Amino acid sequence: MMRVNKKLLDDLKILKEVKRGGSCLSLVDDLVKKELMKTHALTNCGYLKAGNVVSTASGAVLVINSVYGDRVTFGDGTFVINGGIFCLNLLFVCNSIDLYEGGAVNGK
Repeated sequence: MMRVNKKLLDDLKILKEVKRGGSCLSLVDDLVKKELMKTHALTNCGYLKAGNVVSTASGAVLVINSVYGDRVTFGDGTFVINGGIFCLNLLFVCNSIDLYEGGAVNGK
């Protein structure tokens, strides 16, 4: 549970009116998701950051190179739309290439 002051609650109520609907919790959830997607890839495994090693549904292993705008770019230069079906289906493998003990990464 998070404690908030009266000013924040008042601001949330105003923002809720502007957004027309939903609860304060859903409003905060939307704001957090929007902010996290600027720096992290949204997958079914959670939010993943640059440097994380992931695998695709076909088994290809890639390193997230950057997340910018609506793009998640990999070490081999390919990219996907952040939060899109392909991105959602990426599987977390490990935190960094240094920890990866598998085979080829980024097609190399």
